[in-house]
Amino acid sequence: MKRKLMTFVLLGFLLVFCVACTATNIKHGYIRDTIGNIEQTNNGNWRVWFTHDTAAGYCTGSQEMGKRAEELLLTHYGEVILEYKEVTASDKEWSVWGSSQCGSLVKGESSMKMFLILAITPAPARVGGE
Repeated sequence: MKRKLMTFVLLGFLLVFCVACTATNIKHGYIRDTIGNIEQTNNGNWRVWFTHDTAAGYCTGSQEMGKRAEELLLTHYGEVILEYKEVTASDKEWSVWGSSQCGSLVKGESSMKMFLILAITPAPARVGGE
């Protein structure tokens, strides 16, 4: 009985350790870049792609946020600041099957992660070579 309990505790510890050490979990972040393009998907989500970020895409299910990004692309000359986080099960962009409704791009061994847009604002111009 003691041996089964120790095995169970060890297995539980190992499981918690593996889940807690996920290398790709990004809780929150910011990007400052120029918007490259914007697309609206068939399910109503909006994807935003940046000029210099080739590692990730950014997505929102909010029509207001999507229209704001589109407006900035068409009228704002310069960079924007985008606040983002990883898509989680509590977000409406999450699907039942555990993947993002925003999608992901996979080609061969390469893939592009999609992050959820929290806010997007025009960035002030950089001054003096900053």
